[in-house]
Amino acid sequence: MLKVTPLSKRSERYHKARKQLMLSAGILLIWEFVGFDLSKAETADG
Repeated sequence: MLKVTPLSKRSERYHKARKQLMLSAGILLIWEFVGFDLSKAETADG
């Protein structure tokens, strides 16, 4: 069995944080594109 050392705990925490950061960045990027498209559509209709 693998022993959990402080280094591997830190590494695990780092990977979890990185995964969350990438997920958040992806959502914000999609939100930005959708928001841009919506504002463009509103000006086109009005």
